[in-house]
Amino acid sequence: YPNTSNPDGTDNSKVVRYAEVLLILAEAYHMNGSDQPALTVLNEVAQARDPLFSGYTATGDSLESAILSERRKELAFEGFRFWDFIRLNLDIVRENNSQEYPGQTPLVISASDTRRQMPIPEVETLANPNISQNAGY
Repeated sequence: YPNTSNPDGTDNSKVVRYAEVLLILAEAYHMNGSDQPALTVLNEVAQARDPLFSGYTATGDSLESAILSERRKELAFEGFRFWDFIRLNLDIVRENNSQEYPGQTPLVISASDTRRQMPIPEVETLANPNISQNAGY
């Protein structure tokens, strides 16, 4: 939002929601092998949205899926989903439930697919001749 009291009219506020911080904490606990604290934090977020929810009980890979699912719901439309897949090195899978995609359409972008890499800015490649551009750009 513009800051009209600032002479240049800009406002560079950073916003991090508490639910996002809790989900980061849950993921960190899980990645360090502490599933019980991860469940406690994850259930805090889930039950804040739905007090009738009995809570997650998953462990291992199922807990990771539950954390990602809760991140997807809580942080919907905020631009986190793609970066979750990149950070966790997961395949991006597009569901074809309605059968609207033809057979040749790729429904999976694997973790090693070059389309998941961003281009290196041209100013960087011009400044350093030892940098080569990522494939596909």
